[in-house]
Amino acid sequence: MLLCLCILLTFFHCYLSEDITYHVEEEKSPYTSVGDIATDLQKSNSSFLKDKDLTFSQLQQKGEQLFNVTRTGKLYTVETLDAESVCSYEKECFEIVKVAVHKSKTFMKILKIKVIIEDINDHQPEFPEKEITLIFREGDRDGTKKPIHNAIDKIKVIKTA
Repeated sequence: MLLCLCILLTFFHCYLSEDITYHVEEEKSPYTSVGDIATDLQKSNSSFLKDKDLTFSQLQQKGEQLFNVTRTGKLYTVETLDAESVCSYEKECFEIVKVAVHKSKTFMKILKIKVIIEDINDHQPEFPEKEITLIFREGDRDGTKKPIHNAIDKIKVIKTA
């Protein structure tokens, strides 16, 4: 029973984990280089070190394709990215790109590439009111806290005050 659980957890971990993670700032022009999958794969996996015959192909996914992968493993943006429109209100804005790796004509594996889209804070948090008046009474103790309305950042789920 324990062996079955260990095997299941191993497969579950492999299913959820990413093979490589890249970061790209939003608002960069189309065809911005995000990373070199071939180079980074060879750095992280010694079994690929001497493989010069590797080719890569991006698997089709639902929705708009924001990234493209060349046969040599170069990953780049297809268009100017906007974190607010791609991820709406997610804490971490990212896309998963699935890439098939081939050696000569033999299929090797599918890589899950996580691309984190960095928000450059082009939308400053805004308060609902420009000014507020706080009244402290003489009987208020040292350290008394007064609530104010939260500022709202379009990209963040968490409201900041």
